[in-house]
Amino acid sequence: MRLLILFLLILQISWAVPQFAREYQTSCFTCHTNIPMLNETGESFLRNGFRFSPDDVASLKEFITHGNRQYEPLGAMAGFNYSDKNSNSELSGKVKLYFAGTFNKYISLFAMSRQNINTNNPNAPKLFQEDSSIAYVNFAFNEPEHLLRAGLMAPFTQLGNIQRSFADSALHGLPSGTKGKDMYKSPLQRTGIGNYKGAEYSYLYNEKLLLLISYGDAVDHGGGSNAHKGGQGSGNIGKNPQGSYGAGNNLGGNQKGKGKIKLLMMQNGGFGAQNGMSGMNGNSSAGHGGSNGDDSQLLAGLRYFFDSGWKVGLLYGYKEQKGGDIDSVIIPIEKDFGKWYVTSVIVYSDSDKEGDYKGIENAVLYKLKENSFIRGILNYGLDDNDNDETGCSLTYSIILNDFAMLHITGAYANSIEDIDDTQLKISFNLFF
Repeated sequence: MRLLILFLLILQISWAVPQFAREYQTSCFTCHTNIPMLNETGESFLRNGFRFSPDDVASLKEFITHGNRQYEPLGAMAGFNYSDKNSNSELSGKVKLYFAGTFNKYISLFAMSRQNINTNNPNAPKLFQEDSSIAYVNFAFNEPEHLLRAGLMAPFTQLGNIQRSFADSALHGLPSGTKGKDMYKSPLQRTGIGNYKGAEYSYLYNEKLLLLISYGDAVDHGGGSNAHKGGQGSGNIGKNPQGSYGAGNNLGGNQKGKGKIKLLMMQNGGFGAQNGMSGMNGNSSAGHGGSNGDDSQLLAGLRYFFDSGWKVGLLYGYKEQKGGDIDSVIIPIEKDFGKWYVTSVIVYSDSDKEGDYKGIENAVLYKLKENSFIRGILNYGLDDNDNDETGCSLTYSIILNDFAMLHITGAYANSIEDIDDTQLKISFNLFF
């Protein structure tokens, strides 16, 4: 009955289309090789502040002043997931809300927040919390060369499909029911680079060389080794002298603080919940928390566009946290072969807590038809004790009339501690 009610609810909104496609009266495939992978048009659209040209309509200004407009700068995604690894129920729902558009030729805004439905997991993402949201302002000066972003952001957005290639892989959280070092982590997760509050500047030279640097306070999960006793919770974002509520398991251990709950955007508080690395594989983890203000994150590097179509980057990441600092070198490689799209990310990280680590993530996407594709992911990692870990998944996806998407994914992971597990996951999403 629960499944039937949810399915009927979904049918009621099946007429809707995604926000940007609705705005420009074009197909989603204008910007996406296959959703969510961006092609060159999509990367340019993103970099220009959600515009195809500087002369596009300033949608947010019209929205605020109630001027004439053909659409609202609002969007949403609703859907449900089936997984044989859900702890309380095999069926859960999810909602994402979007607000995005341009103010004028130079300034644009993007905001997104999400929430899981029908889950007893206290660490599941909730609307308008830092860990489950993105909200930033774009300043595009002398576009497309100079771009400044500020706010609550995901780290790899301007660097191609590093995140998008590996999203929704069903790998993370495996092996099921384990904690701490037993849990599988992808090579990109080992770098510790995740969402942050701060600023990012990027420069595109001659449409070939992209230079980028970002810095800010890391948006971390609560609990684990970063939890604090007494009047301070388990999150890691900005100190809260009044304390906060902390109940999380950050890949190991549960701890609780005492005090008051602080909402997103309040001056002295914050949350620490889920999805610390945003579109990067939907990472599981921790509970609400206050912050200690000591965590920071730096990401800097370059990406070069070769005439042959290859896109290669060299990035340096630094994460300062109480559990130990992490230095990382990341080399992303991408190539669009038409029906095939290949992404590889080579990772080296040096963690005070976990030592040296070397790994590679590979994603291969094959387009079956214009609206359907298969994606395979294969990860391999090796720590400084020569213990290895592997993760692989296979996904079939189909897009229906630019407003609905079905994913069927099977995944297998074997952790550093030589514990393995599998997962079957089915997701159906609607965009409107």
